[in-house]
Amino acid sequence: MNHPAGLNTKSWASFSVKAILIFCLSFACAWNVFAVNIYTKKGPAIRIGSSGNIYLFFTGHNNDYIWEARYNPTTRIWTAPGRVLNSAGNAARTTERPALLNANSVFFHGNVANDYIWHVERTSTTHEWQRPNYLKYFLRTGEPATGTFTMRSSPAVLTFSWAGSLNTPTIFFTDLVSRRIEYTTRRETGSSIWSRPGLLPAQSVSNVGPAVANYGGTPLVFYAKRNTHEIFLAAKNHDLSNRDTNDWTLVGIPRAFSTADISATNINDRGILLVYKGHNNSKIWLRLYRPAFGNILQSSSWRRLGYVRGVETDQAPAIAYRDGTLVLAFKNPDVSASHPVHSVDIGYLTVDESNRHDTPGHTFTSFR
Repeated sequence: MNHPAGLNTKSWASFSVKAILIFCLSFACAWNVFAVNIYTKKGPAIRIGSSGNIYLFFTGHNNDYIWEARYNPTTRIWTAPGRVLNSAGNAARTTERPALLNANSVFFHGNVANDYIWHVERTSTTHEWQRPNYLKYFLRTGEPATGTFTMRSSPAVLTFSWAGSLNTPTIFFTDLVSRRIEYTTRRETGSSIWSRPGLLPAQSVSNVGPAVANYGGTPLVFYAKRNTHEIFLAAKNHDLSNRDTNDWTLVGIPRAFSTADISATNINDRGILLVYKGHNNSKIWLRLYRPAFGNILQSSSWRRLGYVRGVETDQAPAIAYRDGTLVLAFKNPDVSASHPVHSVDIGYLTVDESNRHDTPGHTFTSFR
């Protein structure tokens, strides 16, 4: 049986499963956590909401729709995954993993033969998804916005207070042709018009998507360098008074390599946790910075914490943090004998900051 979006159920007769799936994808419905598997062909994206609910977005394993599921950690109940689309049938579709500004704002690479950056938002009043739009910018002052952004892989998005604008959504992405890391800021709230692309230093080139974190208001952009796969940090120098200045400092993260998109999150006490798939293995590796370790722009200040015991992935993992809670989500390797093909696992991550490099450690507690 071919389940929508890679849904797979356990211990139910196939005819009952069909009826339940049809009902749940048409109406509001909840699933017990032990009754559903989620499948994807790419890495997932996650956010923890203010209520503590955990939002999971992913690309279907046998289609290019973006799907959303929500987990309530108190009741241990999943809502049935549903497509990101509006009442008119306009759906968000991608061949890569989506990027989340929050649970109501999703940025993504287009689907087949479409390399634009797209955006879709959910309204706060009706809670309905709007029609997806691709991002544009003004090529010339006084003319219609006809410039477009094309990219490889997935973008990264976060808000920063640039000169004259507070908490402005900012997207970092790998340019399709040059492979250089670029960025753009939204000109007005709710608009699909963005600024002309800004550039990171010329050596900031990659084959995959970057990650972004906020360090005291300063953008920190992580990327895996093209050809060598080394992970670098690019930090915007000084203040953000001039978005267009090519004023960045590059720092190598010690012995960190990846061939997949990078993930990063801010944690308590101004810490930064970097999570990534190994470049020549399926392990999920960790790097950690805290102010007590030294200057964030020195490689020696980044602690090498080995990898997460007992889990593997063949795509980019996702990490989210809120109020002392870390959540890790990842796609299991397709070659794994212990997991279904394309399946996603998600759960709590407890980091052991004393764990040594090149050794397994940390505790992953699955929601299953």
